Amino acid sequence: LVNNSDYHTWLKYLHATYRHSDTLVFRASFNNSITRPDLDNLSGGVTLNETIVPPTARIPNASLKPESGRNLFASAEYYFPKGGGLLTLSAARRDIGNLILSNTVDVPIGDNFPNDDGLNLGGYRVTTSNNVGRAHLSTLELSCRQNLLFLPGMLKAVSIFGNYTLLR
Repeated sequence: LVNNSDYHTWLKYLHATYRHSDTLVFRASFNNSITRPDLDNLSGGVTLNETIVPPTARIPNASLKPESGRNLFASAEYYFPKGGGLLTLSAARRDIGNLILSNTVDVPIGDNFPNDDGLNLGGYRVTTSNNVGRAHLSTLELSCRQNLLFLPGMLKAVSIFGNYTLLR
């Protein structure tokens, strides 16, 4: 079995930073990306494990396409005076095409799962991967780092961190 993959993709990107002052920095980014499928999802034969209950089968999918992404990011960073810490508000969005999803199905005894090797997989837990469509991921994050500069001696190097993240 031979599988060839050829990707001719221009991946665009643009990153910008605007330093408003010593304490306030804005960042923005746009880029395209691809994520290639794992090799074990693309090639090889059916992998069977009959030593467990239920027995399992892993079926590769040589026709998987890479996931494509369009990514946007923006942030505002406020730096506390005298190295006291940092407060950041950031937002991101990722639009994904050709989303790869791994799917596991328990095949009832007497039924079969379609496969190129002609194996009867009734009673098996079968896992395979497919391109299933599109997805969108949006995030909003607020994070803070406070350096405890008021502490004596080596304790001045202690920092505390916290963040709050919303995912959609």
